[in-house]
Amino acid sequence: MSENLPKISIIGAGNVGSSCAFLVAVNSLADVFLFDKFEELAQAKALDIGQAAAAFNSHSKVLAPKEMNELEGSQVIIITAGIARKPGMSRADLVKTNGAIAKELSISIRKHAPESIVLVVSNPLDLITWIVLKETGFDRKRVFGMAGIVDNSRLRYFTAEKTDTDVNAVESHVLGLHADKMVIAEEQMLINKKPIKEVLHENQIEEIKTKTRGAGAQIVSLLKNGSAFYLPGSGAYLMSKAILEDSGETFDTCVYLEGEYGLSDVCLGVNATVGKTGIKKIIELGMGKKSYIELKENERLFSEQKKLLS
Repeated sequence: MSENLPKISIIGAGNVGSSCAFLVAVNSLADVFLFDKFEELAQAKALDIGQAAAAFNSHSKVLAPKEMNELEGSQVIIITAGIARKPGMSRADLVKTNGAIAKELSISIRKHAPESIVLVVSNPLDLITWIVLKETGFDRKRVFGMAGIVDNSRLRYFTAEKTDTDVNAVESHVLGLHADKMVIAEEQMLINKKPIKEVLHENQIEEIKTKTRGAGAQIVSLLKNGSAFYLPGSGAYLMSKAILEDSGETFDTCVYLEGEYGLSDVCLGVNATVGKTGIKKIIELGMGKKSYIELKENERLFSEQKKLLS
């Protein structure tokens, strides 16, 4: 390992995991340990990313260990392992296969890296976060899911496109499930500090929301054999950076709730501050009646989906 650099372990060397590993390495954020059941795939990605990092004069080392005991000493573990969505497949369809993978990985994490912070990226995101939290037995501050960056980036992208403005002028939040029923809180949407309803008509706002909800499926349909990876890989990198640098940045992230918004015993997306201890603070955003009803419906849907795990 490199001197003075922290260690990030990424479990899953597919497109999402390797995209994240690339960003971590070329930016000298940490040494990267890339795990995959297909060992030669992990080795190939580690070599390629490591050599790319050299082009950036990075200090990061990129390795592909064969044994899970190499998780030891990881400050952050990112789970991207699992099968990707295929055309016509919902995120919920993934739960049987990816849930079993998550349970197995959780045992290794609990054994070899009991002090780590675990960032879940695998879908169905909310259920996999739940599984990892329960199977590791970690505090809820140290197991959370990265999906809000994906959904909110898409929302900001389509809003900027619709209003012909810079994406940096758009402020928004996406809460609840990382699924078609995600909660897009209109009351939190601002364009150049103006409420979105002062800029766009209701039908235009609904069009943006529809595009946001369907963005992942659109990419799946176009790719034919895979799903989005640059954006989720980027989101995992950004959250890892905030953790390791203890930046106190806020993200919409999937967290186990214990009474926030009047919700309990569910893993749903909320706004939270992130740092070296994981989730530092959950921020309860102001929302209108419509958004709150949608969030309560997400609670019900999650509770229904949990039954698939039994």
